[in-house]
Amino acid sequence: MKIISIQATKREKVGTRAAMRERSEGRLPAVIYGHGKTPEHVTIDAHQFGQAIKHHARVFKIDDGGRESFSALLKQLQWDALGEYPMHADFTRLEAGEKVRVGVPLHFIGHAKGLAAGGRLNTPVVELQIECDPTAMPEHIEVEVSNLEIGQAIHVGELALPAGVRAVSEASVVVCNVSHMAALPTEPAEGEAGAAADKPAAETKS
Repeated sequence: MKIISIQATKREKVGTRAAMRERSEGRLPAVIYGHGKTPEHVTIDAHQFGQAIKHHARVFKIDDGGRESFSALLKQLQWDALGEYPMHADFTRLEAGEKVRVGVPLHFIGHAKGLAAGGRLNTPVVELQIECDPTAMPEHIEVEVSNLEIGQAIHVGELALPAGVRAVSEASVVVCNVSHMAALPTEPAEGEAGAAADKPAAETKS
């Protein structure tokens, strides 16, 4: 995953009104945490950041107003009510050689063989928790499902992970499987329903 460089400017004022003003000027409020340092309130270029996250950027090289430059992991992102625009970002500082734990999306590739026999592909896991060096973080992980027959599954331990990437989840966890389609209830033929309704109930003897 490519590391994006972005410049941060220290915020002189915090609060709702100050944040609204920053957003109106094309700046995104953010907080940088980590490694015993006091949380730092900054703003970053909203357009540049928006373009980066469209390409699934998670690790940034932050230039803190020329005072220092460091790597940081995007930990949390708040969106507007419609989920269209970022409203606030939280970053965590990274030390050299430090591994991070993040969730990356799974992309299911191919057409499972079992679908032709009436099966259904189930994907109970669509995001995998991994641990890796920030520079080795993949944008996504591909899962090849073409050879899956009905009754077969792919587990976390069977995934082809990039070099330097370790799955945090147990190896036995099912990522996807192909099962039989659930049988749909049959509807009574035309006329049967009416006939059943007209049929008198059986009498009981006391």
